[in-house]
Parts: sequence; structure tokens; C-alpha cells
Amino acid sequence: MLLESSGLDQTLRQYIADGRPIFGTCAGMILLSKEILGGRSDQIAFGAIDITVQRNGFGRQVESFETRLEVKGITDPIDVAFIRAPVVVRIGDGVEDLANVDYVFKEGGSRRVPVVCSQGPTLVSSFHPEVTGESGLHRLFIERF
Repeated sequence: MLLESSGLDQTLRQYIADGRPIFGTCAGMILLSKEILGGRSDQIAFGAIDITVQRNGFGRQVESFETRLEVKGITDPIDVAFIRAPVVVRIGDGVEDLANVDYVFKEGGSRRVPVVCSQGPTLVSSFHPEVTGESGLHRLFIERF
């Protein structure tokens, strides 16, 4: 709602339409996705990357966690923090899965889910690299774009 009331939504739409590089973490992943599950009916999805995300898919605040993660394009594993993080439930054609983790579904069963994705000039992550002081993902973004 703040994006719309400030007019920033139109600025971002134009930025994305111009094909400029953009990087979104956590809520940024949600905003840049094509489809959002578990959000409000009027929630903005800019469609910069062809993924479907489930808001708060990794759980509530008390279920936040940190882990070490291997990311394609980064030499050493990085430390990251998942805080009410979205889960990628679908990736479209042309979307690159750069990192993934095991995810246990509430209904039962588990599988690896993407947590870093890229398509064209867009890079997104489910987690917060800045919380752990990690800069590897930011360097990857700069190097790629």
C-alpha cells in the first residue's frame, strides 16, 4: 500500500520494464515474483521473475533460522538468515535456481526448494544476507549485471 500511495510502484514498474538490473531479498523476492500465495488480494506482484512464492513459507518469526548456503557463482558458502522467509513453490522456464535448501511441508514430505533465483536482469533470494554481514550475493549481483 505504501508503494502505491508514494507512487514508487510506478517507478519500479518502469525500471523493470526498461530491463534494468534489480535485486530483491525476502519481501523483495515476493514483490518481484509473478505470483504470490498467502498475500492480500490487492498485493503487488511486479512479475520481474517467473516464480510463484508462498509468503512466510518457512514459518513465523519464532521459526527464523540461520544457515550456511552454497550458491552457484559464489566460490565459498555464505551465511544467511531466513526471517519469515518466502518459499518458492514454482519456477518458470528460463528461471535459474542458484541455491536451494531442504523444506519440510506441513502436510508431510520434504523436497529441495529454490532460495536464490535469477532470470534476465533479476536476482532474488528468500533470505536476508545483510543480517549476517554477508556480501557474497551482492557481489554476485554486481558481477552479473
